[in-house]
Amino acid sequence: MSEVMDDRGDDSISPGFPYFEDGNIVTSALKKDGKKVVYRVHGSVLKLHSDIFADMFTLPAGAANLNLHDGVPQVHLPDLAEDIGQLLKVPYDPSSLPTKHHDPDKPLLVSGILKLANKYHFDALRTCMVE
Repeated sequence: MSEVMDDRGDDSISPGFPYFEDGNIVTSALKKDGKKVVYRVHGSVLKLHSDIFADMFTLPAGAANLNLHDGVPQVHLPDLAEDIGQLLKVPYDPSSLPTKHHDPDKPLLVSGILKLANKYHFDALRTCMVE
């Protein structure tokens, strides 16, 4: 039997961007200071861009304990919240990606998101960043 837990009332959690009221999945991650940030997005958008997320969302609902946030399923990611937020923002706002080809700081600006694009198989995003 699965246990359902909802962390909606936890004051140590803050919403990050993107956070869409009509989103049907919440991802959470910890900031460098240990505070939890949640991002509410659309599973269909993540599935479109990442086969890792597509596979993650096909797991049977009763396979493990289910955590909820604001009434929707929550997936905790072991990555830095700052990097997760940047990764999740790009499908909604591609202009947010630092893409100046001759900017000497580009490797520093994209290192976190590039690592996650590789990890979660955001192939089009990765290609865009390394061109």
